[in-house]
Amino acid sequence: MKNLFRLTLLAIFLVSCGPSSASVPDSQVTNTPSSTILPGSTVTSTPSSTPLLRSTATNTPWPAATITPEPSLTVTEEHLPGYVVIPIMSMRDTIPWLKQTFDPKAKPGVAIYGFNTTKPPFDNPLVRQAFAAAVDREEVAAIATRYHWQNAQPATTFMPSQVLGRDLYNQVGMPFDPNLAKELLTQAGYSNPASFPKTILYISLASSEFPGATLRIAEAIVKMWQEHLGINVDVKSIGNVSDLTSYLRRNSKGYEIYFMGFYMPTEEELDPSFLELFHSSGYAYQGYNYAHFSSPQFDSMLDDARNEINPTTRQILYIDAERILCETEVAIIPLFHYTVLQDSDALIHPNTSSYDPLVIEIRADIDGLSRLILRGNTAQWYHLKFAAPGREGATNPTAINGVDWYPIWRDIPDSTNRDCNCRSDIFTGVAPALPARPMEVELEILNIVRRGDPNQPAGTVSIIQFPTPENNFTIIVEFDDTGPAASAFYHVRLKLTRK
Repeated sequence: MKNLFRLTLLAIFLVSCGPSSASVPDSQVTNTPSSTILPGSTVTSTPSSTPLLRSTATNTPWPAATITPEPSLTVTEEHLPGYVVIPIMSMRDTIPWLKQTFDPKAKPGVAIYGFNTTKPPFDNPLVRQAFAAAVDREEVAAIATRYHWQNAQPATTFMPSQVLGRDLYNQVGMPFDPNLAKELLTQAGYSNPASFPKTILYISLASSEFPGATLRIAEAIVKMWQEHLGINVDVKSIGNVSDLTSYLRRNSKGYEIYFMGFYMPTEEELDPSFLELFHSSGYAYQGYNYAHFSSPQFDSMLDDARNEINPTTRQILYIDAERILCETEVAIIPLFHYTVLQDSDALIHPNTSSYDPLVIEIRADIDGLSRLILRGNTAQWYHLKFAAPGREGATNPTAINGVDWYPIWRDIPDSTNRDCNCRSDIFTGVAPALPARPMEVELEILNIVRRGDPNQPAGTVSIIQFPTPENNFTIIVEFDDTGPAASAFYHVRLKLTRK
């Protein structure tokens, strides 16, 4: 492993930028209300809702809490939180540790709200935990999807799952829990929310790809804070992304909360060491720790992980680091993970200006009743009856557009996973990725080859869910081979065309 690896390119991706400026005069900072963009307005709202318990940090001398959430289980090699997205055995012992397992044009990204951890009252981790527990990430990701963020998935940790190798959603970090949020705010000394200091959320509005998205997300989240904490937060918009980052740098003590997005634009950055954005030394990404986050324990974990050659140990270190960043210290609120498509319109053929159908061919060994869930560049099996796909008397891959994927199952009670009512790991190699827009989907059954007696009747294949904004543009294909005695090899084709 390289001892000191410097990533050469950091992409700050919020929205497509208009003309940037080196700095923004304070006079150009505008106040943005909840439904229209007018100077000098406050975004406010009203109450509702419930769920879970998490942990508090004690690196700062705040009074002892009376209702301290229990810390999550210590991560061990045998007991890891979340579920597998990319098997650890496929990781390399170098930086980056990923082989290119997904479409190289699809770059994983994350959208966050960050706290200025040096400015009261957000220098108190209890306050930061309260604000994080009051945010419904499912609702936020749904808004992002409506505004055409590709493959937006709710997140409670910083690192996209296809980079870390595990999906930690709601297992690490602060899950949505309005009751806990209120308790934490009370512990922090704000039983009366009216005593909470004036707070401003800074966002960038400039956008060609996602017009209005950052504002709509801000409106939704300040409404959640008002409902669940009783705190009104103003929203101020600042030019484009360059304008916003310039403002944050020039006013390091003058802001409370900010919105930022990051994505990994090069193969070298497909590695959890991207967490070094928040290393207090700033040696890897100087100037991007707008949270002014500093934790010796967090820094030590990142340093150990950078010099660790065992992928399993590295992954454990990064999971623990995520727990500090997003759960105990809560320097940031991860909102959602997403995909940046280099060619943003996957339906435009590179050599023409016309729209070509997007084709997904699927080959799978089916024994019973199974559903293939397709979204963005991901696929996952949900198995219901008889042996799981590819597990009847053998281990056969599912092939998607000619790329073999060997689904990982929990193998309970045995390797067939019979009648398990369970999900496989997530495959991130669907290419081209399914676009996040309404599509017409046509299903064609190309071939069904039965094992043993070819005269037995064929099973059925059907689309039981079509892509819509409400389901995050997810397609579900059901394979039903419960009638015949033996499994069969199915070959089907999906043809997607723009509505």
